[in-house]
Amino acid sequence: MSEQGRWEESDAHWFELRLLYCALCGKVIPRRFWRAEAGAAARIFCDPSCERLYRSYVLTPPAPSG
Repeated sequence: MSEQGRWEESDAHWFELRLLYCALCGKVIPRRFWRAEAGAAARIFCDPSCERLYRSYVLTPPAPSG
């Protein structure tokens, strides 16, 4: 599965307190982040590997039990 996002940089100034968090692992992202359309919304990740895991773990429907 290939990544579907792009690297971006936060436009926050040094004196602003604006915290960005990875949508999967919750890591604080200081400056550069990976933005991808995942599900019905654009999400922010710390890197492409978190996007891949999010797509495979969170967006994949559970297997039917039976």
